[in-house]
Amino acid sequence: MKTESQISESRKSKRPLLVIAVDHKWRDLPGLVYLSFLLRERGVDTTFCRATHDTYTAIAKQADAVLGIHVLAKNMAERYHKLRNAGIDVFILPTEGIPTFREDVVHILGLDRDLTCVSQFYVWNDPVKSAALATDKVSKEAIHVVGPPRFDFYFPPLSEALLQKSELCQHFHWDATKPLVFFPTNFSIARYHDPDVEGLFEKEIQLYKFDKMYKGAKDFPMLDWRCRNRFFDALEKAIENFPPCNVLIKPHPNADQKWEKYRVIQIQSLMTNPHVKIGYTDQIMIWDIINCADLVGGRSCTTCIEAWLMAKPTLEIQMLENSNYMRNEEHRYCSYFVTNAEELSKGIVDALSNGATSEMKEHQDAYILEWCGYRDGKSTKRLADKMSRYLHDRKVTTDTNSIPLPERFKAWIKLQAMSKTGFRAADWKNGKFFRRSVDVLGRFNKNICLNDIAYWEKKLEKILFR
Repeated sequence: MKTESQISESRKSKRPLLVIAVDHKWRDLPGLVYLSFLLRERGVDTTFCRATHDTYTAIAKQADAVLGIHVLAKNMAERYHKLRNAGIDVFILPTEGIPTFREDVVHILGLDRDLTCVSQFYVWNDPVKSAALATDKVSKEAIHVVGPPRFDFYFPPLSEALLQKSELCQHFHWDATKPLVFFPTNFSIARYHDPDVEGLFEKEIQLYKFDKMYKGAKDFPMLDWRCRNRFFDALEKAIENFPPCNVLIKPHPNADQKWEKYRVIQIQSLMTNPHVKIGYTDQIMIWDIINCADLVGGRSCTTCIEAWLMAKPTLEIQMLENSNYMRNEEHRYCSYFVTNAEELSKGIVDALSNGATSEMKEHQDAYILEWCGYRDGKSTKRLADKMSRYLHDRKVTTDTNSIPLPERFKAWIKLQAMSKTGFRAADWKNGKFFRRSVDVLGRFNKNICLNDIAYWEKKLEKILFR
């Protein structure tokens, strides 16, 4: 593996340099480290940065291109136009490629924003490509279907990195012979309903134009709050009738971690069913738990799609009557449908006893074919092939002289500060420099540090280069 100094030397030999922006250290970093290995094999050097630091990193390193996550906010398009004017290409790979609702695909992936700053747009599937082309915001030559790269971890050889059930159960001191029921909750907006953070969601609406994406967006915090509370109330009641099993709750990274952890502890203290154990984690990787699980319960979420890829039965949990909030009817036919405590306990019994029905499997296969495009574990390789080919063929030369000298100097200072502190310098102002903490919404810090990159490089090297 090349060091940063070796990569700097390679700039003299004209190897292209790509800046890879990482939004989330749990969801995104492992797959992007794998991508960096493949790109370096194909003659492209890579360097990592946090999601909002790609512009100054590219300027300071005089990179050939950046790989970003979206162009949802206006300031992102402005930053990327600045890079394009300096001869730096902009690639976009959305962190999520499957919208909850079909009609949201244009808005949620930013296909209705200013995409003239984007050189190459890599998408998961044909529906997104068709939606993008219909907007006339991106050319046919610039958009490419590669499949969902981060799902490659569900296929060999990357699946060898996944945690095994015996290891997971040992961590919680559980009986590994019992089935594992996994609830990856996705109540990421509920916290905005609390009075002490009043006004924050309105700022999110303005920044990302949620009101254009969704009708009635201002009511989402209240609806999510109701969904969250009703789910945990139903779980508390239903768990008394669960068959012998282990139950694990993992909150969405953007959810209020403390609230959900407290609720799980409360259920633990109240339950009387001696055959069931319940636990909570905010640290174990989502795909590790899916690999160990016998049943996954979700709410029209990508996690259930990942469970289908691994042939795991799922529950579609919808606790709001007469509401379409976070309810995808296509998911309903792929899973056991649950709306209350009684149906929750029955759904778990049926799913653990019978697995997914043949009708559910047919719906799952059709959904995966349409929205994942590929089911072969080679999406990252397709992405690396297309990126490296474009970078080796590009005729433009990076010239940051179009950027004012003070701005270039500021970019260099920022890069030095981040590099010398292992990417921690940016955490100083929010109190996370010395400790692991949560923000005002109860969310853990998702930003990468250099040691996170080193961890995944070492882990994947053992699998890929033995």
